[in-house]
Amino acid sequence: LADAGLEVHAFSLAPITWPTQNNKFIYHQVLNKITYDEYSNILNKAKIGFHHSWMGDITFRPFEVTGCGSLLLTDKFDSEFTLWDVNKEIVVYNSEKEMVELAKYYVNSEVERNEIALKGNIKTSKIHKWSDRLLKLVSLIGVSNI
Repeated sequence: LADAGLEVHAFSLAPITWPTQNNKFIYHQVLNKITYDEYSNILNKAKIGFHHSWMGDITFRPFEVTGCGSLLLTDKFDSEFTLWDVNKEIVVYNSEKEMVELAKYYVNSEVERNEIALKGNIKTSKIHKWSDRLLKLVSLIGVSNI
């Protein structure tokens, strides 16, 4: 994304190991442990939040990004179509080239970006809360009396 001229902000303890580490569009801020409120503020200010699935699985990131009201741009993961309405509540890319194209498009398409982000936020706030996830886990493992 930075190679394509988009401003990328990374907040992590990880060292900068990307091949583009000297790119003027990458802003890496080393953060020691931050509070959930601080993390939420960072995500809330982002135009786009990214998720990458290394093995077709889902992490907390899609829930965090959509829950904070930012547009989620993600590659495919095993349940995106059952959790959100793709291209209405989140945006999915199929290749690195498409990721860059979509990121450029949505950075510059504020109204459409905000509409999708709002719909994603509404869905997450309605049915993807921690309590919903925990109840689902409890039902899957068959625990009663909770």
